[in-house]
Amino acid sequence: MSPAIASVHVVQQRESTTFLLRVSGVDEPVTIEVSTPAGGELALRNSPWTCTRLAPATLRCAGEDGQAMIRQSGLDGPAPIRVVITDSTGATRTQVFLLD
Repeated sequence: MSPAIASVHVVQQRESTTFLLRVSGVDEPVTIEVSTPAGGELALRNSPWTCTRLAPATLRCAGEDGQAMIRQSGLDGPAPIRVVITDSTGATRTQVFLLD
């Protein structure tokens, strides 16, 4: 597994929560899955990655180092975000972030 690591910075909290997801330390293209296990909906904007929506609260992206703005909505406040980074060998790194 490459030393890829994700970080999250909350940008805005109101009816929805907007956060910046940054992935760094990527040596090769990786798959980045972002989800809110509590449900709700994730909306992606300003991303260098190629992304698809697997479910309302799950996004799967492919790419290298970069960052994206993501809006979490449809919940009674901010909920934890799970980020799973998978490299080309199938090795994964999972991180959970609290949005408060």
